[in-house]
Amino acid sequence: MLKNIIIAVLAVAVIILGFLYIGKSANLGGFTDEYNAKVFKNTVSIEGTFGATSDVRVKKPVTTGASTTLTSGATVSITAAQVCDNSLINFNPATPAVGTTTLPTGITLAADCLTTNGDSVEVLFRNLSAATTTQLKAADASTTLIGEAATDDVVAAAGWELLKFVRLTATTMAVYITTFVDAD
Repeated sequence: MLKNIIIAVLAVAVIILGFLYIGKSANLGGFTDEYNAKVFKNTVSIEGTFGATSDVRVKKPVTTGASTTLTSGATVSITAAQVCDNSLINFNPATPAVGTTTLPTGITLAADCLTTNGDSVEVLFRNLSAATTTQLKAADASTTLIGEAATDDVVAAAGWELLKFVRLTATTMAVYITTFVDAD
């Protein structure tokens, strides 16, 4: 009987301490104040830059970004800043014709946003022209274009491409190209 009472008292004490702990600062190796970390239920919220030295699992966040529209002639160049800062690049040529879209070099992307080997960024490229214009993707020697078919580097009128830029080294990259058409 006494044993059951002691267990019950300990259980109540653990529950009370648990409720007192919810909403308190987390102990993250002594850096709690620097990171303004809060614990609520099973979630840690951190404001500020956070670094970790062991295995950390993070759910895939929502990628925020912007879009830009290229409105030049048939030939256009995409800059590293446009790739790194936008998740959507619209192409709306001033003079619809068969043209070429030159991709940024591996070096410029490495300097802008792909700072470590294996880093990647995805951009949806959309051809807004309804005319019979196609856009060929062109790259310099530092870039390898990869697609399911040899024609994946061409986006048709009103077509879509998902371009995934992956840094291989400080001076080279691969671009995986997936071509899409409207599904409806």
